[in-house]
Amino acid sequence: MSDKVIINNHTYDFIMVSCVIRQLEDTVRYLKDVEEFTTDKLLADMTEYAVEDLNKISGKLAGYLLDNYEGED
Repeated sequence: MSDKVIINNHTYDFIMVSCVIRQLEDTVRYLKDVEEFTTDKLLADMTEYAVEDLNKISGKLAGYLLDNYEGED
């Protein structure tokens, strides 16, 4: 018998989407640093747009989790 814990597909999906949201948040923090410290105006503008888009994606994924999953008491 294996010592592995078996999880269902819904739990797996929840974990994976949560990990993606976390990675998006880390990327946004990195890009904000680039935007703040760069002297290149074009790069600063591009990172600003990228941050906006990544925040939208992260928000949509978070909404997906809230709409489709709930905790069990």
